[in-house]
Amino acid sequence: MANFQPLPSFPGEPMRPVRPDVGDYASWGRRSGAYLVDLLLGVVAATLICSATGHHDPFNVVQYHVVSGTRRLQPIGSKLIFFYLVLGGIEVLYTLVCFATRRQATLGMRWAGIVVARESDLGRVSPLGVAARTGLYPGVSSVIQAVLPIAGLLVLVDLLWPLWDDRNQTLHDKVAKTVVLRQLTGR
Repeated sequence: MANFQPLPSFPGEPMRPVRPDVGDYASWGRRSGAYLVDLLLGVVAATLICSATGHHDPFNVVQYHVVSGTRRLQPIGSKLIFFYLVLGGIEVLYTLVCFATRRQATLGMRWAGIVVARESDLGRVSPLGVAARTGLYPGVSSVIQAVLPIAGLLVLVDLLWPLWDDRNQTLHDKVAKTVVLRQLTGR
């Protein structure tokens, strides 16, 4: 991100944080598009894993079983919980692997032309910062949704937060001290 490097300073002078222009922050539409691409990849992978382990049948979601001679709908609660946990695990691993690359972006983010940077100096996010950001959003949200379905509202609030935030940050961006920027240079 050569466009955001600070100018040289005198020795001993503290570095001032560099702030991008308002137009350089990734829009909610770009972020949402990237999220949907990444979510689709995760859902496909989780469906394949859950199908292979017998926890999910994507072609027959309404299953019946017979109890005392009566045909009843089979509860899928535990299978759905397993699916959410697998999806969360896949999203965490996928994000960690993608952010470990030089581009520090998932496939969806690369498609949308956005990157994640540290809030303080717009540099690369440290492995600890990546783990915090990843653990907060895909990891914790998948576990919360598996245990408490109404918690999907928390995820919704997190995803909608950039609509009224001056830097288009989500809540997990704020906690991890990261920003998402439009990719201005070919990296």
